Amino acid sequence: MTAPNQPTRLGFQFFPDALHYREQDLSEWLPHLISLGANWLVLEAPLQRAIPEAFINGLKGAGIQPILVFQAKVGVINPLDIRLLLTTYASWGIQYAAFFDRPNLRASWHAQNWAQINLVERFLDIYLPLAEEALKSGLTPLFPALEPGGDYWDTAFLRTALESMRRRGYQELLDHLVLGAYGWSSNRPLNWGSGGPEKHPAAKPYQNTKEVEDHRGFRIFDWYQAIAQAATGRTMKMILLGAGSRLGDCSDPETPPIDEKSHAQVNLAIAQALASPSPALLPPGVDVIPQAVIVVNFCRLAADPTSPEASQAWRLPGGRQLPVVDELKAWMRNQRAAVHRPHPLQPSQPEPSKPILHYLLLPSFPWGAAGMQLEKLQPFIQKHQPTIGFSIQEAARAQVVTLFGSLQAYPPDTITRLLNAGCSLQHIAGAGTEIASKLAEHSIQCSI
Repeated sequence: MTAPNQPTRLGFQFFPDALHYREQDLSEWLPHLISLGANWLVLEAPLQRAIPEAFINGLKGAGIQPILVFQAKVGVINPLDIRLLLTTYASWGIQYAAFFDRPNLRASWHAQNWAQINLVERFLDIYLPLAEEALKSGLTPLFPALEPGGDYWDTAFLRTALESMRRRGYQELLDHLVLGAYGWSSNRPLNWGSGGPEKHPAAKPYQNTKEVEDHRGFRIFDWYQAIAQAATGRTMKMILLGAGSRLGDCSDPETPPIDEKSHAQVNLAIAQALASPSPALLPPGVDVIPQAVIVVNFCRLAADPTSPEASQAWRLPGGRQLPVVDELKAWMRNQRAAVHRPHPLQPSQPEPSKPILHYLLLPSFPWGAAGMQLEKLQPFIQKHQPTIGFSIQEAARAQVVTLFGSLQAYPPDTITRLLNAGCSLQHIAGAGTEIASKLAEHSIQCSI
């Protein structure tokens, strides 16, 4: 039997603002993202400035691809104003960019513009120049994710938009366009609506019939794909946002609201389905997620306490995290360990030894900056007696590896290599005397 793999389509949405792109934010969040198995991260892109290149490079160095979302009221973004931003992001190796969010909601428009006729056509007049500019810059544009249902029914909005783009002659854009979709599962089964309109022909726009399954669930991609094939004659790639269950969701009044336990179960099942190499190994009640769904991004990892999305964040205001965080990290550790585990039908090989109990991995600088820290490290060294060195290869033979200071001081693949080697990592952030005091107390800023 084939063992499950590590999912490569798994991602998360970062903060719902552009205020958390500092070096200390990267140092805090990168270990968590890696231990959660993230390959993608959705970032809010400001219109006036670029996200710092160091933040982008830090993510990419850890194997995490950013997905940019330029959010604004429909009509606010001018293609000429962001041309340099798009070119810059493309030169940094970013692949995907979306413009606007849920344009089928009244709140996404200025009131006077929403009330006019031909909403979808007017949206395309605004969106298409932006998508074309992104394509010219070397980025792949996303059609913005729509509100499932929404003030203007999303499936009608999408069908009209794709048919209009084809009629207008935007075939090259359609050949590259990726569809965004909100894949929250509400408090319904993950297979709600599986099979799309072909399997559930009784589903109608603006109707809520409890006996009829529709697209408003995790399997929204089945319905959007049916629309794409009918409108364009081809299968289109899709990226899911806000996927999985949301704490407290009670969209179905006849089903209990999502609590912390069911929240963890549902979202872990999605991660397991993404890693499953065959239908036989899928979690119960989850159909195959087609390869056309290239990324599945879970809900927000975190949000500031004043944000409307704070109650849905996996790390709640105040620092407490939802149970799904530890459960997903534990599952990912097992997946990584399985990669190194011998096949049951193959001759058993001895387990790789971990002869080093604790290794303090120092960043290596040409100018010797790490050596200047050795005096400050003395209290920690005397207390814990770690092996000290600069070699990632040697550190990989340790049970526990401690890193300190900025993670950007280490080679980009350091954390990935150590995790894959089965090491338990500790990271203590800070600088100067702050590092010294934390190391002396062995105060762990982030344990992976």
